Amino acid sequence: MKPVFQTVKHNPPHAYGNCYRACIASILEIDIDDIPPFETMGGFNDGGESGDEWWRVYTEWLAARGLLESRHPVEQGRVPKGYSILGGRSPRFPETGHCVVAKDGEIVHDPAGVGLEQIREFWDFGVLIPLDQELVECYPIRILDHYYDGEWSMRKDRK
Repeated sequence: MKPVFQTVKHNPPHAYGNCYRACIASILEIDIDDIPPFETMGGFNDGGESGDEWWRVYTEWLAARGLLESRHPVEQGRVPKGYSILGGRSPRFPETGHCVVAKDGEIVHDPAGVGLEQIREFWDFGVLIPLDQELVECYPIRILDHYYDGEWSMRKDRK
């Protein structure tokens, strides 16, 4: 993991922070600008009310790299091993979310640089998982249909 900090700070409605991209960039050790700007896409900052464009783009971007993200609610009590994206309530904007990088369930990097002790309420862990290359080749356009209740729905009939 190579810590990457946000390049856009959360300042609604003028700008929506890119902590999510910074967490992904940190875990994958890539430049934040190599990741699509999800925070500007439909559904990202409004709980999906304006659609799911960001999730579609994100899952396709991950799949092109042989990855998917599996999300698990914190209250399930399962702590992922290794690095994960831990989502929760923003310490600066309580009405919105914020995410940090965790390792074995412990926060190791806050891409906002706010201070790890200020983030108290967490919702879920996102874990980047390598996809089986044969699966990626079988479903080249859109392998992930829906994410719900902590499970992926993978349908062969989707193209």
